[in-house]
Amino acid sequence: MTQPKSAPRFLVLAGPGSPERAREFEQALAEALASADHLRLDFAGLTSAHVALLQLVCATHRAACAQGKTVDWADPGPAVEIAAGEAGFARAQGCLGGCLWAAWGRSP
Repeated sequence: MTQPKSAPRFLVLAGPGSPERAREFEQALAEALASADHLRLDFAGLTSAHVALLQLVCATHRAACAQGKTVDWADPGPAVEIAAGEAGFARAQGCLGGCLWAAWGRSP
């Protein structure tokens, strides 16, 4: 009999996604990942998104994959979509299975 999967943990970030908040975001992502096997990111409340935040999301996703965990989007929000497109993160093929940016395959 297979074990039922636990419900995903949601991490909601809001306000400016500025470099000044990178340490705060890094801690929030690490704590959320440590406490769940499935992390869903909701960044719809961000008013801006710096490339540092996008890199932290990638690092969190890589760590999750290495641990057999899942990270996906509940809602990236417009600030992340714009920043990912401008920074070249949106792609047709990702670097890892289930790459968070690959599904977009376009620049927002």
